[in-house]
Amino acid sequence: MVSKAAGSRHVLRAPGLLLYLCFVALGGHVNPLVVFAGYAIGRTLSIVPITPGGIGVSETATAAVLIGLGTDRPLTAAAVLLNSTFTFLLEIPVGAAGTVAWWLGQGRIATPSSAGV
Repeated sequence: MVSKAAGSRHVLRAPGLLLYLCFVALGGHVNPLVVFAGYAIGRTLSIVPITPGGIGVSETATAAVLIGLGTDRPLTAAAVLLNSTFTFLLEIPVGAAGTVAWWLGQGRIATPSSAGV
């Protein structure tokens, strides 16, 4: 059985790893610890209630920290935006499809056969 602490460490590493892989996919050679530091500070600032979910604030803070730690500006902008695309734009449709499938399985959405048509 995996403890909650071990599970939370993996949850924290996975998104930071995604950002690092975005750098690698774009041809960047960046220290993984620098990427993790930028990601961690950006996510911490996402709890500041300026925008819903910290969208925009988190990305800006992440990019600012990464640039401050010496990463290339255009590469950082591209990697952070690519990471946000994977994080938000790809998860939302998959989550919506999963929710609809779950509702259909629970009988919460009327299908033509169950509506008496």
